[in-house]
Amino acid sequence: MPYAYQIFGLTLHADFDCPELLAAAADAPPDIEVRLDTLDASLDDANVAREHETTPGIYQFQIQGIARYRVEQGRSIRVQPESSADPGDVRLWLLGTALGVLLHQRGLLPLHVSAVALDGGAQAFCGESGAGKSTLAAALHRRGLPLLTDDVGLAVPETDCTTFYPGFPRIKLWRDALAHFGMDHRPLTPDLTRNDKYHLRLAGEDGFHVQPLPLRRLYLLERADEDATPCIEPVRGHASIGLIRSNTYRAGLVRRLGQAGAHLRQCGRVASSIRVYRFVRPWHLDRLDETLEHLLAHMNQPE
Repeated sequence: MPYAYQIFGLTLHADFDCPELLAAAADAPPDIEVRLDTLDASLDDANVAREHETTPGIYQFQIQGIARYRVEQGRSIRVQPESSADPGDVRLWLLGTALGVLLHQRGLLPLHVSAVALDGGAQAFCGESGAGKSTLAAALHRRGLPLLTDDVGLAVPETDCTTFYPGFPRIKLWRDALAHFGMDHRPLTPDLTRNDKYHLRLAGEDGFHVQPLPLRRLYLLERADEDATPCIEPVRGHASIGLIRSNTYRAGLVRRLGQAGAHLRQCGRVASSIRVYRFVRPWHLDRLDETLEHLLAHMNQPE
């Protein structure tokens, strides 16, 4: 019997254990099936870009020394691990790029954000790598706001709002951030790709919100000089659409999968249903509490 999990509002069945995910009811019908399989080295009549191949409805890629992955029709991921591959590395690419491909094949909009729940809505934070998305989410979580994701969430534009579906039940933090929060890194799981970063797993009772919420605000995190005053300013019109486009998870896949037009329309629908802001603040742990107060005051303002 396959392992059953939930992620982004979808039920995933897998041939192997994925401890990074939340369990789902074993009898829940799958939206996504992950199977171990033997795969051909290449696809017939494929468009090829390095180790990535595409044909209509199928996307295959290989990570040397780890595995080959084939994603089909937005429903299945077939995996052929290399004999010497670490299972954690196999899952890293499965739950990252392969799952990202599948979401794009389904015509969905995964966002590269962290997010927390506040007053029945989702507040999300985007920015370039190192902008502080996870640290900010962890600080808000420690203030009692349930986490929705620290890395990827799913935005689904609907008639009168955008629904945000939670991602993985964990926070990834650098050792200095853990020390700032008074936490010991040693019991935590080390990140597989970045030294000195660790995974703090959460469960429902630890403040992880498993249900979808309407997305209310999206903040772009930017750095200011260390002596600067935090500043929040609105982003409107085409700029807000561009911000959402550029913070789409695995955005480079969109054009490769022939979905550029649909993706732009989705971003426009999301932008029209939420408030988008630029949050410019000094990025130093010594000023985290100050910038957090500034942000919380803004987040608690009526829309």
